[in-house]
Amino acid sequence: MTVKYHVNGLWIEKKDDQIIIGLSEKGQDDAGDIMFANLMIDSDYLEAGDTLIGVEGAKAVTDFTTPFAGNVLAIHEAIEEDFDLLNSTDRADNWIVKLRPKDTSLFSQLLDKPFPSEDSVE
Repeated sequence: MTVKYHVNGLWIEKKDDQIIIGLSEKGQDDAGDIMFANLMIDSDYLEAGDTLIGVEGAKAVTDFTTPFAGNVLAIHEAIEEDFDLLNSTDRADNWIVKLRPKDTSLFSQLLDKPFPSEDSVE
């Protein structure tokens, strides 16, 4: 099990043939304390760039999109009712979706740390 990070504020954990996507420390920092969450997954298949969730935080209203295309295996629906789960640093609490990705090659291009350094962002 390996965890990587996307510049848009998500962590991605690769586990066998699936990935789990959740809100990283960067995503939490960008949004601020999350006060509202709206899951926007309305299909069994997601394209890269599809919106996973919209959040309203103390600092910003933000939509988080998936960097991966793939089949939806599970959606963490509890985060809509208890959006404080997204403020947690525990990945067991703040995950958003589990996918079986169409292509896992992007995983190796993700960041090793939640906050990208200046030279790692194009």
